[in-house]
Amino acid sequence: MENSRIIQVMGESVAVPYGTTFVQLAKDFEKNFRGRILIAKQKNRLKELTSEIRSDEDICFYDITNLDAMRVYRRGVSFLMIKAVKDLLGKKAKVVVEHSLHKSYYCEIREENFCLTQEFLDKLSSRMKELAEQDIPIVKHTMHRDEAIKLVREFGMEDKARLFRYRRTSTVNLYELDGFFDYFYGYMPPSTGYVKDFQLMIYERGFLIRFPNQNNPSEILPFHDPAKVSAVFMEQMNWCSLMGVDTVADLNELICDGKFGDLIRINEALHEKKVAEIADAIYHKLDKVKVVLIAGPSSSGKTTFANRLCVQLRVLGIIPHTISLDDYFIDRELVPVDEFGKQDFESIERLDLKQFNEDLTKMIRGEAVELPSYNFLTGKR
Repeated sequence: MENSRIIQVMGESVAVPYGTTFVQLAKDFEKNFRGRILIAKQKNRLKELTSEIRSDEDICFYDITNLDAMRVYRRGVSFLMIKAVKDLLGKKAKVVVEHSLHKSYYCEIREENFCLTQEFLDKLSSRMKELAEQDIPIVKHTMHRDEAIKLVREFGMEDKARLFRYRRTSTVNLYELDGFFDYFYGYMPPSTGYVKDFQLMIYERGFLIRFPNQNNPSEILPFHDPAKVSAVFMEQMNWCSLMGVDTVADLNELICDGKFGDLIRINEALHEKKVAEIADAIYHKLDKVKVVLIAGPSSSGKTTFANRLCVQLRVLGIIPHTISLDDYFIDRELVPVDEFGKQDFESIERLDLKQFNEDLTKMIRGEAVELPSYNFLTGKR
């Protein structure tokens, strides 16, 4: 067909007319999904549903059960919430999505003389549901940086206006929802009708946005309060406020003013103080503590932290031994592959778990163990 191209979509050959968007095509496939389709993937790259299909490469669609699609959903609900706050408190009202917490988003409304109550939260939730039911389009606009700065200032988002000043490219993508503009780092759903399920819950000095369960989209994920993690976030927020670096824009300006060195030194001192506090806690429970586990993603500083903790423990007269899980990697040619046929170096199966468990058990019993050593050059132990 001259006016269309044949594309493999979810394993089916489909004639797709030129100019078709992903969202138009997705409507024919939603019956096969547990929820609304939120994102597409073509040539192994994510595609926003509102964008036009410009290639004849295979297309896959994903609903909320996919992690990338869930991120789109969360951004959409966040946009809905910010718009609803401004509808209720005025377009310059300041609301901040601070951080994630147990697969929820912690948010604060920072308005002078404003006190968050359950009554207000109920109004906010009702307004969000009204916007969702109206199925209002979420429209992406690409504009010059100066125009974007002017728009976000109109809505009281001075932090984002300051941030755009340091943007290297001359254009910015802003999303519009019923006359309200905001900036998001990542793709968005096509309209508010895609994000109807959520719950708001008062928490600390703000509130949580709770999202559907990825494994069961028809229910909201239960919330289990991670009190220690929350306390760390709150402490860090207060510390950043004291240092005058609440936002990335604040940090950029501090660097430009030549004061970054002071910030580094103060944070290094704070970090060392925290490490010393952890060492003290271990010392006071030494009769019970046999192993200290340090977790974190790749290249997050686990080894550096372990070495610094060892120094603080030695100050207290404790002689620790560091064990790196890297040394328990299986040989490179044995690394399992992911769904794309590529070696998955982040898989737990990359570790020789049997040997690790045996060695750790022996050490806890006080037995001698010969630790392995992994050679990253040869890919072998």
